[in-house]
Amino acid sequence: MSWRGIDGGRQAAIKGHSVIMTPVDALYFDFYQSTSLDEPLAIHGLTPLQQVYHYEPVPDGLSPQQQANILGAQGNVWTEYMPDTQAVERMALPRMTALAEVLWTDAAEKDFASFICRLPTMVSYLESLGYTVADSYKKVTATAQVQADTVHVLLATENSASTIFYTLDGSMPDQTSQPYTAPIICRQPTTIRAVAQNRADGQCYGDERITVMPHKALAKPLTVSSAIEKPELLLNGVIATDRIFQFHEWTEITEQGLLATIDLEDQLKLSQVQLGYQAGQYRRLYLPSAITVAVSKDGDDWQTVAEAGQATIKESAPRITLDFKAVTARYIRFTLENTHRAYSEEDRAIIAMPVYIDELVVY
Repeated sequence: MSWRGIDGGRQAAIKGHSVIMTPVDALYFDFYQSTSLDEPLAIHGLTPLQQVYHYEPVPDGLSPQQQANILGAQGNVWTEYMPDTQAVERMALPRMTALAEVLWTDAAEKDFASFICRLPTMVSYLESLGYTVADSYKKVTATAQVQADTVHVLLATENSASTIFYTLDGSMPDQTSQPYTAPIICRQPTTIRAVAQNRADGQCYGDERITVMPHKALAKPLTVSSAIEKPELLLNGVIATDRIFQFHEWTEITEQGLLATIDLEDQLKLSQVQLGYQAGQYRRLYLPSAITVAVSKDGDDWQTVAEAGQATIKESAPRITLDFKAVTARYIRFTLENTHRAYSEEDRAIIAMPVYIDELVVY
């Protein structure tokens, strides 16, 4: 059974073993089904319906004989966040429906658009039998792209029979709000909330929220002192503190801490920085132990302009704003310390605990 990824299953098949594929990034049905704020509490992780449907259980690089060793795939539901049977059903359905079609359909014949068109009939049938089926696929997903000094927000839904409506002031939208027709170009801090109206029943689904913050360091060259995954998240303009916590939206800081140097590519007047380090909904995170901000005109001589200790960091959560006397500089450096250690049930030992941060905002 291959759950850490696909390579373990591939290697087992090559060696002649029978394999059931159940990779964590596609077939863990205890993960969230959408990023909408009205999703019920779940363990961290995101597996939307489309991600399940596009999963291919037979890995590349296998001979026909080796492919025959892949017996199938399995969806997993760990129930520590599910208080009753209805909650388990909601997490499994309709993702289990998508997985079933994946397993009995040749990869070349899979068609997600067709599946979505047929899904309402299946949902009605399941509900007629008394099952609870999630409507997460009808909700909106927001993503952001940096273009020059602006952030473009894209809104989408897996349900093609929907119209998306949104607001720009953080208020809850409805069918009388602005309809979404093209990417939303943001030149200043903006909180976008969106719902999707199902044209079949007229009902609005979801409560997607994304806050973007264009700033002077947006997508600028970044150098970090230690290996971190996806350092570009630190300067992508997306604020994560008002969303349900998802690992893929945050940068993990280990016990080594973080030394991040940004090249602003010009001498700019600077007077404020911001960063977030506490999750929005459903999850509490460890906080940085200390934050120091320094600036430089040439990258060699550095001047400390702002500092924060544990007490200030805790009081300021979920985000901290550090103001300082205006200074002109080309480079700005963030130093974050992480001294947290705690007992881990999984490791059965005292271990270093990670800190997570979202955006290094520079004004």
